[in-house]
Amino acid sequence: MSDANRKNKLSVLLMASLLTTNLVFAGDAYKNNVVDVKVNKESSNAVKVTIYTDRPYTEPVVVNKKANNKYVILMPETKSSLKSAPSVSNVSGTVSNVSVNTQAVSGGKGYTKIIITSEKAITVVPHTQQLSSAAKHTQTATQTAQQKARQEAKAKQIATQKAAQQKAQQEAKAKQIAAQKTSKPITKKQTQPIDILEQEIKTDKNAQYTQNSNDEILNKEIKENIQNNQNEKVKKKKPA
Repeated sequence: MSDANRKNKLSVLLMASLLTTNLVFAGDAYKNNVVDVKVNKESSNAVKVTIYTDRPYTEPVVVNKKANNKYVILMPETKSSLKSAPSVSNVSGTVSNVSVNTQAVSGGKGYTKIIITSEKAITVVPHTQQLSSAAKHTQTATQTAQQKARQEAKAKQIATQKAAQQKAQQEAKAKQIAAQKTSKPITKKQTQPIDILEQEIKTDKNAQYTQNSNDEILNKEIKENIQNNQNEKVKKKKPA
C-alpha cells in the first residue's frame, strides 16, 4: 500500500471515529426542549419574549444585540421543537421576524439560537416558562388540527382537479359523438362482380333468342292458315 493510500485510509477512519463520538454525545447534548416562543409588545420600544420549555429552565437568559437591529438569545443544552416560525402579528411595526434554530456543536453540547429582527432599536425582555400539561395538550391538538386541515385541503384540491379532468373528458366525448351524428355517411358505390354481369347478359340473350323463335313459329302458322284458306276457296270454285 502506498503512503498516499495509507494516509487517505487513516483520514477516513479518523473522520468516522469523530462522527461516532459526536453521535454518542448527541443524546446527552440537549437537556431541555424549546417548544414555543411568544413575542408581545411591552411598550413602543420594548418587547417581551416568552420562551416556553417542556422542563424548567433555570439558566440565565442573556440578549446579545447585534448589527442591523438583530437581537440574539442563546440557550445552551436545549433544542428547538417548533414546527414553524413564531408569529409577529402582535408586534407588527416593531419586530419583523423571529427565527428559532437548533445549533449542534462538535463538543457534544448543542444550543438553541433565537434571533429577533426589529425595524428599529428596541429593548428585548426575555422570560422563560415551563409549558403546562394542558398547554402541551392544546398545542398538540392545534398542530393535529392544522395538519388535518392541510390534508383535507389537499384532498379537496385533488378531488377538484380530478372532477374537472373527468368533465373535460366527458365534454370532449360528447362533442365527438355529436360531430359523428351530424356528418353525412359516406357510401361506397357497390360494383357487381364480372361473373354476375356476364350471367345477366347471357340471360338477356337467351330471352331474346327465345322471343325471336316464338315470333318465327307464329308467323309460319299464320302463313300456313292463309294458304289453307286460299286452297279451300279454290276447291269450292271448281265444278263437281
